[in-house]
Amino acid sequence: METLWLLGTAGCHLCDALRPAAEGAARALGFRLEVVEIMDHEALLTRFETQIPVLYRPSTDQGLPGPFTLPEALAFLQAPP
Repeated sequence: METLWLLGTAGCHLCDALRPAAEGAARALGFRLEVVEIMDHEALLTRFETQIPVLYRPSTDQGLPGPFTLPEALAFLQAPP
């Protein structure tokens, strides 16, 4: 089962608000979702700092910056890498 990361940081209200869409997309397509503190990943912080939350797919090194809807998350995950 492939793992997705929801990149965010503590106290990020938008991160909390988008978690259900990320979870729904992951569940619908058979992914496992992990909530990841972006401050713990220097390279990802540099890349996505101003865009969190980000639904990030480590296997393709692609991210969907928030805000996003469930249909947008599904489309992102179904698009070819």
